[in-house]
Amino acid sequence: MVIYGHGDNTILQAADGIIIFNITCTASCLIKTLRLDISNYTTDTQAVLINETNNNIVGFEDVSIIGGAANGIGIEVQSDNCYIEQCNILQMKTGIYLNGAEKTRVSGTLSRLHVNYGLHLNLADYSIITGNSFTANTIHGIYIFDSDYCIISNTGCTSNLNTGIYSENSSYNTISSNLSNSNSLNGLYITQGNYNTISSNTFSNNDSNVAGDTAGLFMGANCDYNTITGNSCNNNNNIGTGDGYGIIISAATSNENVVVANNFNGNDIDVKDAGTQTIIIYYVQSRDEFQDAIDSIGTRSGTIVIPTGEITLDAELNINGGGDYTIQGEGVGTVLTTVGEINLFNITNVKSCTFKNFKVDVSSLGVDTTPVFNIVEGSDIGIVFSFITIVGDGSNGIGFELTTNNNIVNNCNMSSLGRGIRLVTSNNNIITNNVISTNQFDGITFGGSSFNLLANNIINDNGAAGISVNGSDNNINGNTCNDNDDYGIYLLGSDNNILSNNICYGNNSNSGGSGGGIWLHGTSDDNIIIGNTLYDNNNAGGGTGYGLRINAGTNDNNIVGVNMITGNDTNYSDIGTGTILLGDNTAYGAGWNGDLGTATKNAIYDKIQSLALAAHLHDGDVLQLDGIDSNGGVFAFATTNSIGIDMVNAGATVFSITNSGAGVASLDITGNITVSGTVDGVDIADRDHAPTVGGDLTHDSITFPNGNANEQHLTAAQVAALHTIATFGDVNSGTDFNSHSEQVKAGFHLAGGGTITVDGSYRVGWTDRMIVISAGRGTHFSTNGFFNIDQPTSGVITAVGGGSAPTWNASGIIISGWNSIYYILPIGSGNASIAANFRMVGYTSDFEIPDEWILIAKKHHEAGAEHIKFGVGIQLNASETWVQGTASMIKYTNAEALAYVNAQGLALAASKVITTEDADLTFDFGRARIDSRFATMMTISNRAMTTQDQYAFGQT
Repeated sequence: MVIYGHGDNTILQAADGIIIFNITCTASCLIKTLRLDISNYTTDTQAVLINETNNNIVGFEDVSIIGGAANGIGIEVQSDNCYIEQCNILQMKTGIYLNGAEKTRVSGTLSRLHVNYGLHLNLADYSIITGNSFTANTIHGIYIFDSDYCIISNTGCTSNLNTGIYSENSSYNTISSNLSNSNSLNGLYITQGNYNTISSNTFSNNDSNVAGDTAGLFMGANCDYNTITGNSCNNNNNIGTGDGYGIIISAATSNENVVVANNFNGNDIDVKDAGTQTIIIYYVQSRDEFQDAIDSIGTRSGTIVIPTGEITLDAELNINGGGDYTIQGEGVGTVLTTVGEINLFNITNVKSCTFKNFKVDVSSLGVDTTPVFNIVEGSDIGIVFSFITIVGDGSNGIGFELTTNNNIVNNCNMSSLGRGIRLVTSNNNIITNNVISTNQFDGITFGGSSFNLLANNIINDNGAAGISVNGSDNNINGNTCNDNDDYGIYLLGSDNNILSNNICYGNNSNSGGSGGGIWLHGTSDDNIIIGNTLYDNNNAGGGTGYGLRINAGTNDNNIVGVNMITGNDTNYSDIGTGTILLGDNTAYGAGWNGDLGTATKNAIYDKIQSLALAAHLHDGDVLQLDGIDSNGGVFAFATTNSIGIDMVNAGATVFSITNSGAGVASLDITGNITVSGTVDGVDIADRDHAPTVGGDLTHDSITFPNGNANEQHLTAAQVAALHTIATFGDVNSGTDFNSHSEQVKAGFHLAGGGTITVDGSYRVGWTDRMIVISAGRGTHFSTNGFFNIDQPTSGVITAVGGGSAPTWNASGIIISGWNSIYYILPIGSGNASIAANFRMVGYTSDFEIPDEWILIAKKHHEAGAEHIKFGVGIQLNASETWVQGTASMIKYTNAEALAYVNAQGLALAASKVITTEDADLTFDFGRARIDSRFATMMTISNRAMTTQDQYAFGQT
């Protein structure tokens, strides 16, 4: 049926309380191109009421509905599959009301100037709202309540006196590409909504004057797993006592939401996160946005992305909220440029902080001691810097000033500053693979700093030393220090440092004072200088370029050896006290390039001593001895003296030999070996030492490389002697096979669980304990003879093997993909259930399930066949429940079952009577909807019995 008019020339005017179109039964209906006038309404009467009992299609196109400014509802839809298109609905209580109607489409429609809402969705799942305008309404443009799987897109919700889009208790909706601006409170407000996707919307200029907080996007309580991405939230301000936010997650009860790649500008505060385990990635384009993002992270975790382009900063950025911060750019195209004399970052209070992948231009600095990254974090948690480029004006600023411990500076580039890196009483730092050049003073300066690793850096063309050290117990290894004005490496008052495998050349090239490759000064004692290459350190000015210089008599007991020192003004000079030269006094290696063909015996001995020294210095490391190569040759190590090994650490392995070569015997011993001490706590002297076997011990089935000519067999007496000293009781594999067996069998003893449920989202839960019992007892299993396994009600499960990490709640936990839940039996303890012992196991990375882990539930995840298999022996699909003690599953709740029974006619029993003899009255309960314990039907019969008429009752 089609009803159409001639636009505004066709006017249907309703008296007060009269519904113009009341559509209840039609195969299909289209009403178009006319005008409805309900200005006489004084109540909430509908101009149009659609309640088509068979959910057939009803459509409205190009219909105008005009009210009297306060009363009436334009179109109320109560049945499915309807659509409203290109309509104009003005001035009533609510424009469009989708009330229990699913799969309704509203498009191209204007609904404005209403007392309540332009559009109200109530129990309106799968609605599609696109290309509309809901503006200037007294409350909300769109109000969504208890409506799921809806799409709201390309719709304008502006200038409403409360909120543009308000969503409550609604999930799995997509809200995208909408314009929700200039509302009096919020652009979008969402509460009690999960798994919604909110993307590419504009929430701007939502200004307010209220005491509470408002926002472009306001997320309230109990909102979990929502994704907020690509939205523009600009100029949302609150001139009242509250704040105006771009985005706010206001409650700790909102969990694991993702906020990524949103744009902010001009808000009172861009982002605030009071949620739990929110994943936020902030994109910043100004100094204020940058600081707002840092402040928003607070004590939580967040990532700040600086896009390609330049950001000018005229004030320092303070990181002091105590959170986990990651600040990253997009390469050298991301540039932070300072204005004036400022620290770029002051880092004072963090749980962790990582900077990576951007460039800093600090050419505005005018003081050589101003740090770019000023690190004064007091808890020594350690800051990580990687792929940071810092450039200055040629003489001012310090790239990184470390005043705390445990920091990492890796793959960074610092040039044209006062100094590249300065450590001030800063220990246990790792500084590796950096390039530090053309700075006014030192490339790297240590001041009172110890136990640092400085390795594989390139440090050149600096105005003083490449590396200047005032500290002890540092490891300076594998660095290249070249063409620095004074020294390659300079030690002042520094003890117990190791300088190895460094290359220092071209230092002290034209200075009035002396310098060189490596220089020790002051009271620098007990340092080890081995394996360095020091060459062409020459001075064309008034000084001398040294390869290695020990410059003071107060430099005591330093060890020098195996350095290649050549081509310097003076290769080696030592006025220290008690210097230890490996080999003899000429064995420091000056002029020797490591070729054994030209080396003296002292040089060879020097090399061997340095290997022994390295073994002494690296406690706990493996010493690899592979001889010394000369044109491919290898010589064996031989000595006429005894070799002693003293392991000073209790419990250490005394001697371990590993054959890592191909086809090489692990150990070849000629001569007598004397062994003393204990084996497994028993003195060797107390053990039997028979028998002694002479000759080669072989077997017929083995062919030896030199043949079997010398093959011999054990005599009977020798075999008997072996049996005497070697019994199976002496064999200990390290495995408790009894405990191992009990743990493996435990999975077959799992029972219980009470009511076990799998809801529509595959959330798995159980009401009573699962139990492992009668599977063993004792310290090797449960000390009480059983383990309880209770369902946790809160907390994030630990994921392994590529599994997901969802959160437990009172209803259980969601299993996704092909994941499995395991429980770790607390072997050797009592029966108490431990919430932290649950694991979510995936299959995408290597992981071996230990014996004491038992399967609780596993999801099979394929279209059309998804189900959960439980370790207690049942298998459930989505929305199914198992009740312990029954014979089947319950697919519906008691309330659902009762409602269905009533719908089948049981509620009408009082009005049904049996009026004839031998008649039956039967009620069909619809067993398919009810617990299998219920009857499928009930029959009441009026049958002649032997003595009198009686009513018989039966059920099946």
